[in-house]
Amino acid sequence: MPKATASFRGRMVPITSAQWTTIYRILAQEIRASPLATEGPQGRRATRLLLLAGDPTWNDWFMQFMSREDVNAVLSRGDVAEMWMHDSGKENIFDCLRFQAGLIAMLERKRVKKQWIRRAAAMKARQQKI
Repeated sequence: MPKATASFRGRMVPITSAQWTTIYRILAQEIRASPLATEGPQGRRATRLLLLAGDPTWNDWFMQFMSREDVNAVLSRGDVAEMWMHDSGKENIFDCLRFQAGLIAMLERKRVKKQWIRRAAAMKARQQKI
């Protein structure tokens, strides 16, 4: 299970491990479900192309994710609720979660890449047997 990370501690976001675990699960599930989310914030070239085409960007996806009711329900409980109600506190939480979402997207890209490499190796092994 994920623990409170340095990005949360560095910005003094008082998120509990239960809240972080819930948000992590929601984030991971959403990132796996959305090809746009898997791109992560690092895809600057792709972002430029999406903007030219008028398609949604990763930032659009993230803002839509943060406005979900289940995310708001998690963040409006406990010590983090007071911070969530103020604009500056909300900005700190957004920055922390945006950073974490980028890391999760990167890990998801690596997982998918490894999966494709394993599949390609298995197909090659089957072809060599024939």
